[in-house]
Amino acid sequence: MDAVLQAKYDIKNPDEVEQWLHDYPAISALLDEAYNVIHQIFGEVKRLEVSVRHDPELKEFDAVWCDIYTDLPADEALERMSQFDRSWYMKVFRRADGKLNFNLAQ
Repeated sequence: MDAVLQAKYDIKNPDEVEQWLHDYPAISALLDEAYNVIHQIFGEVKRLEVSVRHDPELKEFDAVWCDIYTDLPADEALERMSQFDRSWYMKVFRRADGKLNFNLAQ
């Protein structure tokens, strides 16, 4: 797995994430980009956790998820997540083939 990504993110299921990054190489580049954007919008975060999640009913909805852990108040965190979506994520979503998602966590 890319050492740069390992330094930036906590990887929950590393073998599976590594396979996904191999199968969908755009995700690795997008996670690298997202790191700076997340910090620009959210400021300091507790941690960023990357994992592969599986839809129990539809395999085509399996994806890599990045959980953004923050101590921000809920309203402010939601506003910043909306800003993240509008300013960056919606512009790059297609590059990830729908296989990369971001979520707030506390």
